[in-house]
Amino acid sequence: MGRRVTDKSKRGRQPLQPGERRIGVHVRLPEWLVQWMADQPETTTQVVEAAVLRSYSDALAAQYNQPTADAVPDVSTPAA
Repeated sequence: MGRRVTDKSKRGRQPLQPGERRIGVHVRLPEWLVQWMADQPETTTQVVEAAVLRSYSDALAAQYNQPTADAVPDVSTPAA
């Protein structure tokens, strides 16, 4: 079988929009906090992002064009 020629501009993942790029940040946390985050139904990333957005709320969201705290799901209680 021969190779199909495709438009190279359509290959792979589309570029991220400004503000969508994620940067890994390593932090040291108490063991009990890491265990608590592991016990949550959401991913660790979702728990941390939700907590930060709730903490900094509208000021941070407006500055970086991100959703406000009321648009972030509450991860402190399990979903029904």
